[in-house]
Amino acid sequence: MRKISFFYVVLFLGVFSLVLSSCEKDDNTSVHPDPTTLPISSFTYEIYKPNSTTAEVTFHNHSAYSKYWKWDFENGSTFYTDSSEDFVKTYPRPATGTKNYQVILVAYSDSTKTYENTTSKQIVID
Repeated sequence: MRKISFFYVVLFLGVFSLVLSSCEKDDNTSVHPDPTTLPISSFTYEIYKPNSTTAEVTFHNHSAYSKYWKWDFENGSTFYTDSSEDFVKTYPRPATGTKNYQVILVAYSDSTKTYENTTSKQIVID
């Protein structure tokens, strides 16, 4: 009778260790996100011309499923933010004609930039 109990104890411990080892995290597996929650980059803008030399452009961030953003402006200025609040950027107005500026918004899933989505628009200042 003692041999049978010992057999069951060993069998139980073997099965238990097998179950525990199968529950360990495998760091070599890749995680595929739900495609319905990948970041979507989107913005609109409004142009206000307070005088003949400058134009104030208000940018409205409408991105979805994102927590971190990069705004890239054609004149070389770039800034990163974790705020989706509106902001104003001032542009010089041309003496004659129009001037186009490209604005790029990159929406990231988080500050580690795991997943991203980009959109760009031409801002026309006259």
